[in-house]
Amino acid sequence: GHSSWIVNDGGIYCSGSGSCGQLGSGNGNDQLSPRQMKFKEDDNEENGKKEAVYVSCGEEFTLVITSTRKVYACGLNLMSQLGLSNNYKNEDKLCNVKELNGKGIEVLQCSQSTIFGLSNDGGVYMWGMPFDLPSQTESSLEVLETANDSKKDSDQSLNVNYNAGVIQPQRFISVLKK
Repeated sequence: GHSSWIVNDGGIYCSGSGSCGQLGSGNGNDQLSPRQMKFKEDDNEENGKKEAVYVSCGEEFTLVITSTRKVYACGLNLMSQLGLSNNYKNEDKLCNVKELNGKGIEVLQCSQSTIFGLSNDGGVYMWGMPFDLPSQTESSLEVLETANDSKKDSDQSLNVNYNAGVIQPQRFISVLKK
């Protein structure tokens, strides 16, 4: 496992297992002592400094929200849990989840391979793989729709593709507002 936290100046520190890049250190090494997470150089914010306001750890991945409400991710991406368009490639530095830019994400909740993000306008976004959702959550899947298909009624169920018993990733699924 691994742990992460934010310090007073907005820096993010991690320690623990780093085998999939979840520590954001630029390598896959374990770290017994806390080290500051690194951002990919091509993900510069407008002011040049990224100040973290929220961090959440999943199983072998980490997600961060900055003060500009941009979401960054690193670590295991086998189930699209990083939300990146990189063909399931693991990342060892924090990368901007560009599809969430401008969505105003304020809170993230990571589980084993599923992530929920709450936006400042009350929207909820889900990505990754829903294998690890608790059984009491299964009924709530009926109110999910893909973010690009907002014309569906809220009563319609999420269409999930099955292939040999494996749910195919459907990234950036948006929960309908009440």
